[in-house]
Amino acid sequence: MKTKNLTPDNISIRSKRSKVYVDPDTEHFGDVLAGWAIGSDEMSKGSVKIQATNERILLGVATEPLTGVGIFIGKDGTDYEFRVGDPDNKYLHYDGTDVDLVGSISGRSTAIIAGAINSIGHFIDANLDTSAKTILGDFTFGESGAIKMITDENNGLWISPTGILGKKAGDTTFAIDILGNATFSGTLVAAAGTLGEITIGTNAWHVDSLGNMWWGNFANYADATYKISTAGVGNLSGIVAASVAAENITGTTITGKTLQTSESNARVVIDGDTDSINIYDASYLRALLDGSGINLYNTSGNKSASMTADASGVLIIDVSSFGGSGGAMNITGSMNVTGHIAAGDVVPKTNNTYYLGSPSYEWKKLYVGEIELNGVSRTTWSSGSAFSCSDLSSCSITSMGTTSGDFSMNSHKITSLATPTLTYDAATKKYVDDNAGSFSCSDLSGCNLDDLGTTDADFSMNSHKITSLATPINDSDAATRNYVDTVADSISSFGSTITPTTNDAYNLGSSSYNWQNLYLENGADTGIYSDSTILLETYTSSGGVIYSKHFKAHSGNTYDLGDDTYYWRTLYYGTSVKKGGFGFFDKGVELQNGKIVSDLESLMQMKENSKLTTPYGSTIIDYKSLPKVVFRKARDSFDKELPRDENGAYQILTPEDKGGPKEGTKKIKVEDGEDVNAMISILIGAVRELGVEVNKLKKTINVVNK
Repeated sequence: MKTKNLTPDNISIRSKRSKVYVDPDTEHFGDVLAGWAIGSDEMSKGSVKIQATNERILLGVATEPLTGVGIFIGKDGTDYEFRVGDPDNKYLHYDGTDVDLVGSISGRSTAIIAGAINSIGHFIDANLDTSAKTILGDFTFGESGAIKMITDENNGLWISPTGILGKKAGDTTFAIDILGNATFSGTLVAAAGTLGEITIGTNAWHVDSLGNMWWGNFANYADATYKISTAGVGNLSGIVAASVAAENITGTTITGKTLQTSESNARVVIDGDTDSINIYDASYLRALLDGSGINLYNTSGNKSASMTADASGVLIIDVSSFGGSGGAMNITGSMNVTGHIAAGDVVPKTNNTYYLGSPSYEWKKLYVGEIELNGVSRTTWSSGSAFSCSDLSSCSITSMGTTSGDFSMNSHKITSLATPTLTYDAATKKYVDDNAGSFSCSDLSGCNLDDLGTTDADFSMNSHKITSLATPINDSDAATRNYVDTVADSISSFGSTITPTTNDAYNLGSSSYNWQNLYLENGADTGIYSDSTILLETYTSSGGVIYSKHFKAHSGNTYDLGDDTYYWRTLYYGTSVKKGGFGFFDKGVELQNGKIVSDLESLMQMKENSKLTTPYGSTIIDYKSLPKVVFRKARDSFDKELPRDENGAYQILTPEDKGGPKEGTKKIKVEDGEDVNAMISILIGAVRELGVEVNKLKKTINVVNK
């Protein structure tokens, strides 16, 4: 290209094959020059692009600073950048400020190299790292061959041919010479070690080479007052412990003043001074067991009941001698009594609901001072011969029910009839005379008394009889004299069993007329029997007491005291005797998942049920986490497991509705429980396990001391 100046009139570009003439006044976009494509903003050939406006040179498939494999040179925004390589793998990038090298240098990862040097250029390899991010600090060699690792002359570590020396603030903290002598001004901590004799202070603790220990300013074990030999024999006194963990208690006897499960809140305290067991909730004493019996306290901490036994073994429950407005003992469920109960008034919990006896279990004898039936109070019963029609003076013919047969007046009248108004009303003579004209009584010769319809008012016989009655069968039949005499004889003499004429229909007493006293013969075949529930409640001006000389089951190991639906809230007693012994689980305890573990391990599996709480406010142990032998699902009176719905309620036919007019099902919330005897057995086994471990620990301590 030849020209005289920078703006020639004609430019001639020559090549071997052709000539290209470029007119300086004309833009030639889209032309090709020696294989280069020329555009208004970009000139490219193959994988090389030169962009004028963007000020970029792109090689390969690179399009942006970190996009596309290749080389990017040029402007990105306001800065100029450079990148070579694959931005998704290994590359070198300058972003106008920093250079990033992703990959390796001489086979070493740049990430590892960068991680070993911090942002201010310090080497931070973890193997040589220090808190100040400097390597070894003032590390020098002294003239005598000592190695000094110090911060200044008063702080650091010196290692020399004669030993090791440490200083802090000018004071020697430790020194170890080449003979093995060591001096420490701080605390010596070691997981294990072997020493000859140990002396800590002149008047403190000593251990000799045989393992004997003693306390005080004594030269040897033999002269010491307080000591323990390697055989575990010695003399200790005045030992006080803030607490003793359960796993550190072993042996057959624990002697001391107080043993308690907690220092405050809900706890059990065994007091050696008063020989008593005290049970507290979060605020108050709730139960006290001592030589006088069992005493119970209400939620305000006031004594409310006691249970004792006299010299003959009679259980005495006192709920009336401690003030308050209650003083009653409620028995919910069945109670079988062998012997007798001495009590105040016995009142049903709900009016006209419960039965005294049943078709299958009847009272043998009933002794009362006065009986009230249907509002009529009687203290004596007339004999059959003394019974007279005057006894029916308060009764009307309507109380006899509807006749179902002939009713003979034996040529007597029915007088004082009201004027008939309804079709089937009995007609008076005047009504007939006024309405029948010449009608006469002979016209009724073919009619029966039944044709008169059912009376709805008093029917006066005007001192005349109703004769020729049939023997009554149904409850509403009119009674003959012979029937009344027979029944009256039976009632007055009480020579046989009183049996209701209809099963499960009649009550003994009512809400208005109650029995005052109920006396039963004290024999082997007497008692209160029920196929459902007997509720005994007593109310007197002094609070009410139920007292029993003997309270026994009808047969051994057969009956329960309460069940999973109706259970006792609190049991007060002086002492208890477990029949049948406790279980022995040394072969293992089975968990709910079938796994067999030791007694102690089974207790460690117990978990909290945060949804339920005890009467004293704490959450309970989740029954499902208890050992299988301890967890007792709710069962009915036949020991059959109760079905439960998705909410944990059980579908049960309520006893008061069973067989009655309102019979039906009712969901009752029944709680699962735990077998206390099985739990005590496992606790005993766990204590035995702990005893074995304590003995092993003692042997280990003795070996270490030796």
